[in-house]
Amino acid sequence: MRVTTSGARAMLAAAPAEGTVVSFGETDLFAALAYLCREAGRGLRYYMPDSLPIPAGTDSGVELRAVPSSDIRELRRAASESLAPGEVLLDEFRDESVVREYITTVGPAMLSACYGSLTDFVCPIGSGAAFTGLGKVFSALKDDIGLIAVEPLESPTLSTGRAGERAVEGMGYGIFPPLYDASMATEVIAVSEEARGKCLSELNDLISPELGPTSAAAVEAALRVLRMKNSDRTRVLVVLDS
Repeated sequence: MRVTTSGARAMLAAAPAEGTVVSFGETDLFAALAYLCREAGRGLRYYMPDSLPIPAGTDSGVELRAVPSSDIRELRRAASESLAPGEVLLDEFRDESVVREYITTVGPAMLSACYGSLTDFVCPIGSGAAFTGLGKVFSALKDDIGLIAVEPLESPTLSTGRAGERAVEGMGYGIFPPLYDASMATEVIAVSEEARGKCLSELNDLISPELGPTSAAAVEAALRVLRMKNSDRTRVLVVLDS
């Protein structure tokens, strides 16, 4: 299950059924919206940082605009100010339908895959929708489950309130995301660039050459949790495919 596609589908389903879709963010959401808009026969205009590589093979009907900033507020401003009558703005950082999608669809599917047995949920914080939605599903099953939020050490906004330079695609936006329910977090772990790089190298050698630094941050944080628990039980780590 590609969870970004699930969230994008939820936003489209909750939005007006006609009009060009306007949105902003990074490459994973762009890929999901481009696919879904093509499927629905809708146009798409998407704003993303100019520091990210332009995806190849962009479809007709899809307009990609580069913004000279990775600040999510600047991307939102560019998208909002471009809106014409009849166009639809999708904002994954504020759209509650994404949280509901995690609660009703993604969460139950993950529980089924884990046979309902979870001890901890470790989640990098981007929009916060995954943490909040899945956290509600998992804590309803088990009230003592660990709900661990992960952020980059270079921009530890969640743990210290300090916003630093964006260093990782997919998390560390330098804001408290509106969809992130901080009261649910049992712990916040900040992972350094050095730790992410080392973990990513080991993961790509062992598992997949396609994992990114956000996945590496999640794995590194999960390993820290396991070490602290010092348990000899077998543990399974699930990395969500965006």
